Amino acid sequence: MSVSGGIDPNWSSDGTELFYRTRAGSTFMVARMEFTPRLDVVRRDSLFSGLYRAGYAVFPGGKELLLVKDPRLEESRRGR
Repeated sequence: MSVSGGIDPNWSSDGTELFYRTRAGSTFMVARMEFTPRLDVVRRDSLFSGLYRAGYAVFPGGKELLLVKDPRLEESRRGR
């Protein structure tokens, strides 16, 4: 559902949104889907960026995500 590649996909509980990260892994995206008359992405939105560990959970309703910050990534970005 990404136009330039995505990783770590995760569906919302109702199946109408697909959450994923950009290929670089730092920006979280959501693709909103329609299934009738055929599968179609009706909108893609950037949610936020940050350095998080792989894997995350989408809460029911798709309004909240559970993520774990990775302090090692923060340190490596600062050049330590």
